[in-house]
Amino acid sequence: MKNSPHSWEVLAKEDIPDSIDWRNKDGTNYLSWNKNQHIPQYCGSCWAQGTTSTIADRFNIMNG
Repeated sequence: MKNSPHSWEVLAKEDIPDSIDWRNKDGTNYLSWNKNQHIPQYCGSCWAQGTTSTIADRFNIMNG
């Protein structure tokens, strides 16, 4: 049994923005810096860099 309302019961479609750009949300960039992963050579760590970058971005958004 669900005790909380569904998202479609709380938000009207017209209240949801078409898109959000976290690089410039109200004049603030919430994203972490880009990392060059292939100098001096490809090492296969792109999956780890992408994962940690995503986590860092989420913390930046959460903390404002």
